[in-house]
Order: sequence, then structure tokens, then C-alpha cells
Amino acid sequence: SRGFGMALLRARIPYLPLHAADIERLPLDVLILPDLAAVTAEQMAAVRRFVSRGGRVIASGMAGMLDAEGQPRADGGLADLWGVRLDGRRYGTEGDASSWENSSGHTYLRLAEPWPETAVLPFGGTLLGAEALAGSAVYARFIPPFPIYPPEISWMRQADSGLPAIVTRKHAGGGRTVYFAAD
Repeated sequence: SRGFGMALLRARIPYLPLHAADIERLPLDVLILPDLAAVTAEQMAAVRRFVSRGGRVIASGMAGMLDAEGQPRADGGLADLWGVRLDGRRYGTEGDASSWENSSGHTYLRLAEPWPETAVLPFGGTLLGAEALAGSAVYARFIPPFPIYPPEISWMRQADSGLPAIVTRKHAGGGRTVYFAAD
């Protein structure tokens, strides 16, 4: 959640932190669920209603995929709303991610539709293995780690793993979701 908050502050976009139980009490345009894994059935239903009424949700990690007791939901919780099915695997950073010498943290994202002169973005996190469901669009895919030294062997072995990292979805009521399959 700190990452989203810092990004919003740096972009000078005002935001209001709120409890998941208050989703329907305030007039919101966009809801951000930063790895908010454990949610109640009522909170999950409120998020679904928000999207069905045209609301936009940005979610990351395990958002909505655990019950209120922290147990995995058999149906994946809100994964279908995000347009994904998680497979339980993890890719990318292993161990101390703050160390430059940890080569598993040298990962990137390949944009499906590159911006002018930008096809690859730095990532360096842990990706949750996911499959994009029908009706979803994959905005970015994971580029796995590769050796970082010596420089003679430092190059991308696999330029695109095909693993979805950012998935977008348009919903019937006009709502939209963006899901980052990452921590």
C-alpha cells in the first residue's frame, strides 16, 4: 500500500485511505486494493457491486483471494473479477530483494503495446503465476531474471515469458479493473 500511496503523492493526486467495509459509504471513482488479501464475503460483494455500477478498481497481489480468517478461497475470491486464475507459483525475487547482487531481482516487464521508445519496464519484484481469462487483456508480461555479472554474460535469455503481469478487464456495467499480479 505504501507504493501506491507514494505514487499518488508524487503525482499530486489526492486520495483517501478507507476501510474495506466503507467501500459503499463514499462516492468513489477509483478503488485501489494493494494486496488486500483477506476480505469478508460482504466486502467482496461490495467490490463486485462497485465495479458493476461502473467503478474502476486497481488491485495487486492476492487482493480478495483469502477469506476473513486468512484461508484461501476455493474459487479464487475476486480473481475472476480481475480476469485471472492464479496457479500458486511465484516468479522473480528470491531472498533479500534489496541486495543489488541478488540476480533473481533483476526482472522486467514487457509491454504488450509499447509506448514510444519504451517496450520494457524494470520490475524487480515477485510475480504471482496467473493465467488471463477470456475477456481480459494482458497489458504487460514478465521477463524472468538473468545473470547480472560478469558483464559478458549479462543479457536477457528469455525476452518474454508469456506470463501475465498486468491484466485489464472491461465489465458489463462500464466498470474496469487493472490487476498487477505482483507484490
